[in-house]
Amino acid sequence: MRRSFYFIICIIMGCNSSSQPPETLLKEVVMSNILLDVHLLESKINTLGRKGDTSFQIYDHFEKLILEKHGVDSLVYTQSLAYYMEHPSLIENIYTIIIDSLVLRESTIRNN
Repeated sequence: MRRSFYFIICIIMGCNSSSQPPETLLKEVVMSNILLDVHLLESKINTLGRKGDTSFQIYDHFEKLILEKHGVDSLVYTQSLAYYMEHPSLIENIYTIIIDSLVLRESTIRNN
């Protein structure tokens, strides 16, 4: 859904970018927390069974809330995501953090 949008943004920014990180690059831990929330949001929207514009409107609304929750500007988020997508080892580190967080959440839920 929105992944294709971010993929296109990453490609566009990748064509114009150097290997230098943007001045406002989000730290890996911050980026992992945001992406974790974004992926959970995507999962929730997919379970709603709504298609098209309604899903996009819901996603856009809650994505803004996620970025506000983390105190991050959408441009900083997009630039950071593009940079990390250009560097596979860095994005792998981020997704390792995300997976660890999800495993911890699952473990906590199962133990309660």
